[in-house]
Amino acid sequence: MSFPNPMDPILGIRFVVSSSNLRESVKFYGETLGLKEVFSGSEFTRYDIGGMILDIIPGAIKKEKQNQLAISLSDPHLVFEVDPQRYERMKWLLIREDITLLELSDLEGRNKMFFKDPDGNLNAILSG
Repeated sequence: MSFPNPMDPILGIRFVVSSSNLRESVKFYGETLGLKEVFSGSEFTRYDIGGMILDIIPGAIKKEKQNQLAISLSDPHLVFEVDPQRYERMKWLLIREDITLLELSDLEGRNKMFFKDPDGNLNAILSG
């Protein structure tokens, strides 16, 4: 018997790493490693690596939620990109499992929810 996969709506994955010196990281990833830069701004720089996304962000961004979900958004984390029409379903699936969420909008105005896995690793769901 097969069960429906609740992660079916995931469209892609992004990698997010923090940097204590964004300028040096941009030089390293762009010039030294030769990654293809697709966006650069004061808040982050994005690279395309064969269809996968790597975002380099400053290391000092912090958010807190009332229910003690304290996270550092600059911690390395996986971002699962979903179709915008499936975002609320993914949210419901996580809430149903009693997973604490922190919702934000990203710099491009899309919905994003952060949560931790059972080992405390940071993850996010982003509406594509």
